[in-house]
Amino acid sequence: MTIGMLLQGILFVVDAGLSLFAGVVAVVAFADCLRRPARMFEVMGKRTKGFWAAITGVAALVCVGNVLAILSFTLRNGLVAGHFSGQIFQVVAVIAAGIYLADVKRALA
Repeated sequence: MTIGMLLQGILFVVDAGLSLFAGVVAVVAFADCLRRPARMFEVMGKRTKGFWAAITGVAALVCVGNVLAILSFTLRNGLVAGHFSGQIFQVVAVIAAGIYLADVKRALA
């Protein structure tokens, strides 16, 4: 095993771990949004529950889809076969979920 293969394997494991973490964050944000009463969003001056449910739902789909794509890629090609390139969408999705968790959830609590 060469140093390049070792570094590529480490990078892949870090990517997979971060993707899994992003997936958990997005799913937690979506679940929290669904359990809040719609009236609370209006009372606190935030956008509607439907808006935030759509944003966090899409974020959860993107993040979980990315995790599944990484797992599928790994099972087909092996651990150090390459680097998954669809993560820009996951970055945007986890930022949206983070905004919900940091701003909206705090206001509704």
